[in-house]
Amino acid sequence: MLEHIPLIIKISNSPEVVRPQSGLNSADLIFEHYAEGYAVTRFTGVFYGTYPERVGSVRSGRLIDLEIPAMYQGILAFSGMSGGMKQRLRASDLFPDQVASPDFGVGQPYFYRVPREGLAFEHTLFTDPQELRSLAAERGIDRRPDFPSLMAFSEAVPAIKESTPASTLKIDYRASSCHAQWDYDEELGRWKRSTAGQIHKDYLTGEQVTAANVVVVFANHIDAGFWEEMIGDQSNWKLSVEIQIWGNGPALIFRDGQMLQGYWRRENREDMLTFWDGAGNPLPLKPGNSWFQLVPLDTSSEEYEPGKFRFTP
Repeated sequence: MLEHIPLIIKISNSPEVVRPQSGLNSADLIFEHYAEGYAVTRFTGVFYGTYPERVGSVRSGRLIDLEIPAMYQGILAFSGMSGGMKQRLRASDLFPDQVASPDFGVGQPYFYRVPREGLAFEHTLFTDPQELRSLAAERGIDRRPDFPSLMAFSEAVPAIKESTPASTLKIDYRASSCHAQWDYDEELGRWKRSTAGQIHKDYLTGEQVTAANVVVVFANHIDAGFWEEMIGDQSNWKLSVEIQIWGNGPALIFRDGQMLQGYWRRENREDMLTFWDGAGNPLPLKPGNSWFQLVPLDTSSEEYEPGKFRFTP
């Protein structure tokens, strides 16, 4: 049972020099999603109760970060935001109590710089999870969440006909620097991550990033109607991307060396994503941490070798 407010932290994944990031293996959930331009990706980590020394580097929020804190009743930590995004945030039910950012006067000790050779200044900001929780307590919101919906978990792999052996999944996001790959380790019973052909590690532990579950979540992606990035000539400006993780859509759950076909559902703003099989039964995740790989509805897929799957968003 959770006793404290979840921490929702925005984490950079591009350029490659930001890797290895700090705190990835301590997150209970990580959402990987396209940023503006449908090329590079960014992470949103959800931390329920394991608080590493630091998390980051911390970067700017995106539209999806108006949804995830509502789903998990968490406090959102980020740095930077476009004007259009800031307007949306101010108008949301998250503001101001569930928002922690230097943009709104929250600085040290909650956020601080950790310089590293070769790392540009904008990639040197980190957050202290314990301090964030203290901030939530000061605001009177560090309390046990009361979730109206919950994901199902089971040690046993569900026996459904829509199940296929799987050893590898690749998500070839458009920027090759963000190509993600997960390989199943039977001995560990976990999926190991590589990014851009390199083992992806957690800076704090030096260990490879692993997950009990990797879930490919297919959702509608649309241009949001305001500029997220305005650099150089206007022809190079990029619109914000709205990822519509409400309603329902297809989902593939990779757990225990299997790919389970089903769908995700989120009926109300305060609901988290839940997963269901074709017969309408809950599709349980394996107990442990999960990565949600968000991809557009028109993402192509192939089994390029037996048990090895590639998704091309």
